[in-house]
Amino acid sequence: MDFSVLLATLGKSSTDFAPENKLVKRICQLSEGFKDNANDMTHSLYHIASKNELDEKCFQDILDLIKKLEEEMGKQ
Repeated sequence: MDFSVLLATLGKSSTDFAPENKLVKRICQLSEGFKDNANDMTHSLYHIASKNELDEKCFQDILDLIKKLEEEMGKQ
């Protein structure tokens, strides 16, 4: 599945994550920076992301928000 399709589907389904729908929308917003070349980078044997590349895209922030979403959804 194409990453942009995954993001679009998640964004459209954000209301299903109530009351954490704003958190899901923020994850989608931050992830937008990856959508254009995520598939190419994922399936490339030659591209290894550098720390600067990941930092520029707020990758750790995205992971932290996903973890928070997982924790909040586990409480429900």
